Amino acid sequence: MNARECGGLVGTLRGEKALFTGTVTVDGSHMDRIHCRQRVLDHGGQVAPDRSRAVTLLVHGDLGARSLTDSEREYSQKLVFAEQMMSQGGMHIHVIDSVGFEALLHGLPARCHRLRERNGVVRAEAIIAAPRARRPS
Repeated sequence: MNARECGGLVGTLRGEKALFTGTVTVDGSHMDRIHCRQRVLDHGGQVAPDRSRAVTLLVHGDLGARSLTDSEREYSQKLVFAEQMMSQGGMHIHVIDSVGFEALLHGLPARCHRLRERNGVVRAEAIIAAPRARRPS
């Protein structure tokens, strides 16, 4: 998938190959990595090998200072990897946060974030979802 095909929302975990970075919070509680991975499998997705070209979805949790590879941009190794994959290969990796992951687990869509430069700093920013055209009645 390329960025133009994304549209700004991820509708389901089905068919996605997920990778996690940081601490993921679901329903107000920290969800450990084993349970995160199991929930992806339960919802029809797969768990991607660490930093592989198979990744289609990166869940970006709270990173905390100790897990930052690029502290200037507040990026973990996995966010740096996703940025490199998208800039080099023209492919798109959905980047969602804990709120988005929680939404997908509850059957709701998640907002996809782009890794964008702003004021010299690259950050994850929400993609504006394309409005859906109404069908004539």
